[in-house]
Amino acid sequence: MVAAVVLWRRPKGGLDRRSASQSAVAGLLSLAATTAYFLSAQAGLLTVAAVMTSLYPGVTAALAAVVLGERPSGRQGFGLALGALAVVLVSLG
Repeated sequence: MVAAVVLWRRPKGGLDRRSASQSAVAGLLSLAATTAYFLSAQAGLLTVAAVMTSLYPGVTAALAAVVLGERPSGRQGFGLALGALAVVLVSLG
């Protein structure tokens, strides 16, 4: 249904190849993340899956630092470090 709306309302200029490929990759990664979440929830690891899912803003900030060269503030860096520590503690059990 969403694809039909997008095709119907698409802008006149269209997407260039780079934007289209980036959108496709983002969609595939989103599909993979959603599938992994549901599979882990079905396997009985919902507590781990919930903690890992709650860290997605930290992943976004880390990717912005690596890919776009954005510099996190001191508080943001501290938060990213705490998130990484949480992943280690949860994985250790």
